[in-house]
Amino acid sequence: MTTTWHRFCVGFYYYLLFIGVTSALGKYLLPQDVHLWLAALLGGSYAQHLPLLAEHSTDNVHRSVGALYLILGMLQFMPAIRKHHPKLHRWCGRLFLILSVLAGMTGVLLSLIVSFGGSPEAIPAVVFATAAVVCAIRAYLFARARRFREHREWMIRTFAFGLGVSVIRLWFWAFVFMAPGMPHTISLVAAFWLGWISSLLGAEYWIRHTRRPLSAHLAASVGFVELAQQGAPADGLASRARR
Repeated sequence: MTTTWHRFCVGFYYYLLFIGVTSALGKYLLPQDVHLWLAALLGGSYAQHLPLLAEHSTDNVHRSVGALYLILGMLQFMPAIRKHHPKLHRWCGRLFLILSVLAGMTGVLLSLIVSFGGSPEAIPAVVFATAAVVCAIRAYLFARARRFREHREWMIRTFAFGLGVSVIRLWFWAFVFMAPGMPHTISLVAAFWLGWISSLLGAEYWIRHTRRPLSAHLAASVGFVELAQQGAPADGLASRARR
């Protein structure tokens, strides 16, 4: 992976994080009129759905859990925290996996009880929420088994579902502005499928192009376990991984 392309991918990753966090918290950070106006500008007739969502406490739980999930996910993939603060990394990871399950469950519940796209909206929500839970469980089991390369890869896949919500918005906006004649309910359902599928494909691309040789990863894993168990300083971790 070239340096320029790598920087673009990282920049796009933070852009998706920005969309996800601001979308989750915009309801609370912006005046209601501004929030509804912005939603109508970007989401068309979907904005008419927001007052109905606001009546359900599940929406508030989903938004707050989702925002915290994205922030913790960002921290999980920061090398400095993983290397120099292994205990913080582990506890944030456990909370992140719990939040990923809660975010998926509340998202499915919203798609069932307050659905803008009708029953077709619930199908991808259930499919991908179930897949996210499976990925989270596998990530946890690999961490318990000290198989940190597999753990990293399944954590990336788990986080891809959260970032996929931001990608869904990009697809939906594309449909709204480039195919204005398409009913917004159809646009949303199509965006659900395309958003999560493209996010998962992006995650697989990143995994394959950033995967270290197994020998180097095992060396780093040994150093990480020693740090976690002994509380030793992390200065020599990088040099161990290169041996």
